[in-house]
Amino acid sequence: MAAASLTTWSASVALPARGGDRHRYAARAMDAETTVTPNEIIINAIGTLLKRRGATGLEITPESKLTADLGMDSLELAELSAILEDDLGHDPYSEGLVPETVAELTAYYER
Repeated sequence: MAAASLTTWSASVALPARGGDRHRYAARAMDAETTVTPNEIIINAIGTLLKRRGATGLEITPESKLTADLGMDSLELAELSAILEDDLGHDPYSEGLVPETVAELTAYYER
């Protein structure tokens, strides 16, 4: 299956170039005078964590299970939580919610 562009849920395109650095996508977007959606922040954050781990060949889709399909461990989920808190102001984990899929995580920010 060919990799899709980042806006259509692929982790294999347009990942941040700076290795393991945590990025502030929202701040970067404001500097560029563009709007970054929560979905884009989520996909980029997950992609950055997977890239830092050296994961290859994984496609991030709405149906992707964070642990089962993408192999995220508890430390990566904690880092994801911190990134989302920094960039979006809140995160489901702090509210005691544990999304299983990328779609569930995105839906949290669409409510």
